[in-house]
Amino acid sequence: MKRSRCLAIFGVFAMCLFVGIGNVSAGNVVLKAGSAWPQTGEQNPVFLKFFDLVEQKTNGTVKIEWSGGPELFKARDLPTAAAAGSIDIYHTAPGYLGGTVPEAAIFDAYPAYRNYDNAPMIYKDVLKILAPLLAEKLKCKPLGLHTVFPFYIWTMKPIRSIEELKGMKIRVHGGLAPFIAKELGVTPVTMPSGDVYMAMERGVVDGAVRNQSAVNTFKEFEFVKHCIYVPITWGTSFGSITLRIWDKLDEKQKQGIMAASEEITEVCTKFYKERDEELTSLFKSKGVEFFEPSPKFKSEWEKLIVEGGNKGAFKLSPDRAQEIINIFKKHGS
Repeated sequence: MKRSRCLAIFGVFAMCLFVGIGNVSAGNVVLKAGSAWPQTGEQNPVFLKFFDLVEQKTNGTVKIEWSGGPELFKARDLPTAAAAGSIDIYHTAPGYLGGTVPEAAIFDAYPAYRNYDNAPMIYKDVLKILAPLLAEKLKCKPLGLHTVFPFYIWTMKPIRSIEELKGMKIRVHGGLAPFIAKELGVTPVTMPSGDVYMAMERGVVDGAVRNQSAVNTFKEFEFVKHCIYVPITWGTSFGSITLRIWDKLDEKQKQGIMAASEEITEVCTKFYKERDEELTSLFKSKGVEFFEPSPKFKSEWEKLIVEGGNKGAFKLSPDRAQEIINIFKKHGS
């Protein structure tokens, strides 16, 4: 009886092994994907479209399946999880990688010379700097751009001049934002994203640096009714595949994935430009005022955010900051 059971188990094991070898020899690959954000969050629609595009461009030989978001992986742990084999591909903000690759944080949030139209060209050029650093330090290869959107200052009361901002307590995220906020005369306050609604509601802060998707997700438009409608900074994200997997793919699969990466970058900028326009209309219908400053205000604003962005960039990467800034200036001119 025991002998029969052992033979049966061995037979099942052998069959599984045979099927596995068949899949490898046929060149079929299933990649496990993780993200810094929940699957249904506003940051993931383009990343999920990327799954279909990769399968299409590789003629079905590479498929991507969702494994989990922040409920399973902290953003800072995604590269480690990929290197260890828990996932194979991940979607995150380059700013989250800034502790290891500070140049990624500069690209993520540099405040000026950027718009939806030139974002793909900036990304392509900055990757010439970032890709070797990410390969060396995080053992991964960056893929397509999956989010890009501006951050604005949202306040409880209307602001009509930069002078009126001085001394205000404004919640900011990390990276370059605190440097930029200080240059504008703002007192930066840091706190988790989920705490911003209550902090503004209770008057702990006078406003926040937010993108429109976050304002929508956390329903902050219910009482924050004023937006200075000129970006203070930008935010981005991209996909990365661990070299542990990339190096095992055949050339056609690599070519297909890179073709999907180029196409998804164009899809991304179009998607988020349209989404930003949708959200602006939605918030206006709910009584939010979008203050569009005068040319003089914008000129002074850009001067200050560039100074703040440069200070932050050179602190993060004294050796490479200027090279990255020059790419933004080239495409913004």
